[in-house]
Amino acid sequence: MQIRAIQLMLIFTVLQSCQIGKDDAYWNIDTLTPLAKSTVTLQQAFGDSIFTTDPNNALSLTYSSELFEFELDTLLSIPDTSTEEFFRLPIGAITLTPGQVFLADTQETSYDLQDIQLSFAIIRSGTIRFELTSTLGEQSVFLYEFAGASKNGQPIRISDTVAAGSASEPVSVIQEIDMSGVVLDLTGPDGNSFNQIFGIYQAFIDPGGNAVQITSSDFFRMKIEYLELVPDYIRGYLGNQTFNLEGTEEQVEIFPELISGNIRFEEIDLEFLVDNELGADVSFSINRFEGVNTTSGQKETLSGSIIGSNNNLNRAFEPNGATNGFESFTSSINVNDNNSNLPDFLSVLPDRISYDIGLNINPLGNISGGNDFVYYGSGAAIRANLNIPLNAAITSVLIMDTTEFTWDSTNDESINPIQGGLIWLNYKNFYPLEITAQAYLLDEQNEILDSLFLTPQSILPANIFSGNKVSVPYVGRISSTLNKARIQHLRNTKNLLIRTTFNTRPTGTTRTIYEDYKLDLRLVGDLSYEVRF
Repeated sequence: MQIRAIQLMLIFTVLQSCQIGKDDAYWNIDTLTPLAKSTVTLQQAFGDSIFTTDPNNALSLTYSSELFEFELDTLLSIPDTSTEEFFRLPIGAITLTPGQVFLADTQETSYDLQDIQLSFAIIRSGTIRFELTSTLGEQSVFLYEFAGASKNGQPIRISDTVAAGSASEPVSVIQEIDMSGVVLDLTGPDGNSFNQIFGIYQAFIDPGGNAVQITSSDFFRMKIEYLELVPDYIRGYLGNQTFNLEGTEEQVEIFPELISGNIRFEEIDLEFLVDNELGADVSFSINRFEGVNTTSGQKETLSGSIIGSNNNLNRAFEPNGATNGFESFTSSINVNDNNSNLPDFLSVLPDRISYDIGLNINPLGNISGGNDFVYYGSGAAIRANLNIPLNAAITSVLIMDTTEFTWDSTNDESINPIQGGLIWLNYKNFYPLEITAQAYLLDEQNEILDSLFLTPQSILPANIFSGNKVSVPYVGRISSTLNKARIQHLRNTKNLLIRTTFNTRPTGTTRTIYEDYKLDLRLVGDLSYEVRF
């Protein structure tokens, strides 16, 4: 290192100016050499958790997790469906003249959506596929009009021709229609039904063709398939539906780096935020909410008025009229140490939660008179938002940090290797917490070669002054004597593992943790060399 080299050069220059009077003289010199540095904070126990500060820079931990979410595709799935219309003589033969209609009717497709009754829909995507097959010996014309359907304000009409065929060689024509943007009236021909698509169709001999005789072996078939219809908007009655999430588990990363120890927070706020984007009333209940520490095996179930109670949510509304956007209804339920056992729940330091949640659509039935609505991408969601001010009693919280270790052995032949000395761990403790520290020497594979101290060393807490806050750190240092074995280990050391344990004193006392609190550590070698002249 440059500092040590300069020190040695200065000392060597002074020694050269001395008149020793012997051919071989040895001088012992001491140097102070920086070896490693590290800054340890309690925030390291919380990994990538998000911290906020109040106006005084006191820290709070915030965590948010989506517990339950469903959208329109969960609430409603339109199945693919098909229908056929068929023309065939039962017996005998007839002659059809040009322009003569031989098949005409209304075609209805009804969807079984269980308790859901839809009167109106706008289609986001999907296809209608027409397949026309004929054995008639003359070209025929097919016309179809969707009743109550339009696209860009225009009615939807389909026309196609089917060339002449035969019983041995039927002719087929396929036509597909993109349904995106189609507006559907689903109330049927009489306007009193629901979930129904209908149309009017006819098939006739081409007016420009010839008369044709058909027999009982001839047929004309129309097949309509509704494929992968996805609604962009629906209106009607969404039914009385219940969704249960039972035994749902998810990982939580509130304390991902906390290896061991316990933190008991003085104040905790848990908010269940519920957002209803459905044009239907909703009720929900949290029936079980359990925190699990998979490392320690500890569990704690949340109790209080929130558990098992029904919570009603108003429906979303359309301030600018139907299909012109909506405003959701949002409600929050606050859980704290006054209405629950939340401190006990969090004291197990859970890394996994398990819960049962129930949600009911239209718990009171069809009170809207068939005017429920849903937009594509909207639904209902329950989110848990946790806010924890870091004002806590801290017991044996372990934080480990690995830092680079620098050891510069001189190659100067006139200087014998290190003969001994001390390693100093200089510290500045800004925490009003007692800390014990130990350092381990690691080789290239991060395997432990040696510990720096025989036992973990105590670092005293900083004093709290006005404002219940530390303004001046506690400064001190700890020494470790070098012997030959440790010197050899130092030569092979590449990294330093620092192990610190934090405690509030007296035990159980709470302390507020501020953003600028930290433990600064500097490892310095007070090394003895032998210089030969």
